[in-house]
Order: sequence, then C-alpha cells, then structure tokens
Amino acid sequence: MSPSTSTAPARTGKQKKKFAEDAGIAHLLSLSQSITDAKSQLHQTRIDTTKSKIQAQQLKKQQDAQRKKERSTADTSKQLKAKSKAEIKAGLKAQQREKAKLRKEKRKAEGKKDEHKQEQKKPRKSVSFALA
Repeated sequence: MSPSTSTAPARTGKQKKKFAEDAGIAHLLSLSQSITDAKSQLHQTRIDTTKSKIQAQQLKKQQDAQRKKERSTADTSKQLKAKSKAEIKAGLKAQQREKAKLRKEKRKAEGKKDEHKQEQKKPRKSVSFALA
C-alpha cells in the first residue's frame, strides 16, 4: 500500500477554524428563511380564500339582482300583493272624500232647484191692514 492511497492528502497552509457559532448562524438563517416561507405561504392562502369569498359574494349579489329584476318585469297583475295598512287607510279616506263630494254636489243641486221653485211662484202682493 502506498501512503498516498491509504491516508488523506496532507494539507499545507493555514486552515480556517470552524466555530460552532458560524454553524449556528447558518442554521438560524435557514430556520428564519423556512419560517418566512411558511408565513408567506399562509398569508397567500388567506388572500386566496378571501378573494374567492368576495367573488362568491359578488356572484350571489348579481344573481339576486337578476332574480329581483326578473320578478319585477314579470306580470304583476297575476300576482296578488297584500296591501299594507297605510294603503288601506289611504283608500278608505279617498272613498270618504268621494262620498262627501257627491253629497255636496247633491245639496248644491237641491239648493238650485229650490231657487227655481221660488222664482216660479207668483210674487205676493203686499196687503195693508191699516184702517182708512
């Protein structure tokens, strides 16, 4: 066996010392890099899920608006709608106003007829009862 094949080659010159701190720093750097990668990946997944939720909400709003538009354009006369209390009261007040107008017109017409009757009567002669 030759000495060159069995043993490691002899090194000449000054070798750099390896300190444990140097290895620790490299380890800490790799750990911090892996932590930041994990955080950025988590952050990215949150962003993606938020975007998908927002898109789903927008799609739902569009569909709701479309349905509402279709309902409003549909023939509303076929669909019976319950009247609100205010609408009922307004309708009753309108009916009362109409009845009052009719009564007023009727009274006016009767008053005019009475005037015509008085005009048709003969004028009364004035009679004096004074003794002559």
